Amino acid sequence: MKYLFLTGMLRSGTTLLDKLLCNHPQLSVLSQPFPYLFIQAKRDFLRQECGEDEYYALTHGFLETRYTLDQFHRFLQDYTLTPHQVERLFIAMEGYTGQNTRLDRLSDFIDHLTKGVWLHIFKAFLYFFRQKGKSVEYVGSKEVLCEEFLPFLLDQGFKCLIVIRDPRDVLTSMGYGNGKTYIGSARPTLFNLRNWRKSVAYALHLQHHPNFVWVRYEDIVAKPVEMLNRLANWLEIASFPSDLFQAGILDQNGEPWMGNSSFQPVAGVTPQSVGKYQALLPPDLIQYTEYTCFPEMLALEYPLMYPDIKTSYDPRSFTEPVSIQRAHFSLNYSTDPVHVAQEQTRIQLLCNESELLPHHTAYFLFEDVFYTLKSVL
Repeated sequence: MKYLFLTGMLRSGTTLLDKLLCNHPQLSVLSQPFPYLFIQAKRDFLRQECGEDEYYALTHGFLETRYTLDQFHRFLQDYTLTPHQVERLFIAMEGYTGQNTRLDRLSDFIDHLTKGVWLHIFKAFLYFFRQKGKSVEYVGSKEVLCEEFLPFLLDQGFKCLIVIRDPRDVLTSMGYGNGKTYIGSARPTLFNLRNWRKSVAYALHLQHHPNFVWVRYEDIVAKPVEMLNRLANWLEIASFPSDLFQAGILDQNGEPWMGNSSFQPVAGVTPQSVGKYQALLPPDLIQYTEYTCFPEMLALEYPLMYPDIKTSYDPRSFTEPVSIQRAHFSLNYSTDPVHVAQEQTRIQLLCNESELLPHHTAYFLFEDVFYTLKSVL
């Protein structure tokens, strides 16, 4: 059996892609079936390594100095769970809005489970809950915000994929229409944008790995069959039929899927949400987004509305457009002088430094990402 894992930022099109892929007869791709397996692994690692219990364990990772990615991967290699611990995770996950897959025969899965390392439990889960009636070649799933698991999963033979979307449209999807239905109460803009940058950093860092690809949401909705067949070729499976989605998209249960747009139900694949930020986001929010993300946007060929943003905008003038009601964030997270200074330093490093000093790598997660971003400025 072969294994596939998809991830990316919230509201980036990961659900659309998992639905498209699961329509292929050789693929079983579950949609956020077991987020607590990832969240708990990271929380237990932070307790062991840092002595801390963090609610947002799956965070962006920039300027993290308490541990290294290698330490996290060594932890995952030895991290074990008992059937009772797995069952408790499922119980704790009941009612969690980030769990999107109906899990029939859950008690049967627990009954057949034995104590094992995290990877074996994850593989057993994907195989047990694979889509019924399919002689699949790949079993897999999608979980958002799990990029830090990718190097480990790649080392274990998984095929891995990141979906990336224009950060301005990501914020539009999060903050307007029915966005709160999917993400809950608002998180700080800078926190969201740093999580978006995390997806880009991992995509750029891993892009030459033969078992990894990243795709843009905009390319998926513009040319869905072409993009899906590129992925099929990468997975070495049969091509998608050109008329596969003429009657709409089916979900993992074989039922018609009307999309999870923040604005209106959508049957099939449509590019109508691309660029919606232009009509909805206030200019200050667009400028703040472009200031904090313009190197990544240029690297991914997202055109800027404000080409001179790095010199024309002062992030200290930004006003958070939403009320931050999550207790784990300060109300001024996006405008905190420390955070603003960090963003300014990051841009100065890209624009002024020819070489990256070791203690500056944390601004970019990986040294090679710094040089890739610098090359497009």
